[in-house]
Amino acid sequence: MIKNKPSNKDVYQYMHELYNQFGKEKMTILSSAKRMKRKRTNNLTTKSHTRRASKLCIVEQKHNKIQEALKKYLVTKYGERNVILEDNYVDIKLLQKEYIGFYEVKSYSYACECIREALGQILHYVYHDEDNRKKKIFVVGQYPPNKQDTGYIKYIKEMINLDFEYLYFEIK
Repeated sequence: MIKNKPSNKDVYQYMHELYNQFGKEKMTILSSAKRMKRKRTNNLTTKSHTRRASKLCIVEQKHNKIQEALKKYLVTKYGERNVILEDNYVDIKLLQKEYIGFYEVKSYSYACECIREALGQILHYVYHDEDNRKKKIFVVGQYPPNKQDTGYIKYIKEMINLDFEYLYFEIK
């Protein structure tokens, strides 16, 4: 059954679809399983904290810091009502009359690592977005691209004819 799950549906949506199609008489569904969209949590932290696994370590919230810096920048430039955080898993959406910007934040040390991890994810989000406006793709990291990263970006743009931008926001 899982192999047949459409990629644009989460397991709960697919479960409801199968239930409605095959099992109304035999199954009862808990209402807590009705999960349609993931919404942003209001208590994201950007402060480092200590976490115990096998030993104590300091966990830095780099992703959240980058996301907050990017949000502030976009809100200043485009207005608060045009910037949406964590809408259906997208880190940040920028709504414009002519296009929608999809921003995926990664906190790796190199731009090429951010791009490698973000592109599949963000292409999935763009593919399933039902708005007809043009889509613009942005991968966001914390460091500027080096010479190798710049070559990688050029290669991807030429090889798969994908128009995207890599942005960086330095965090402290």
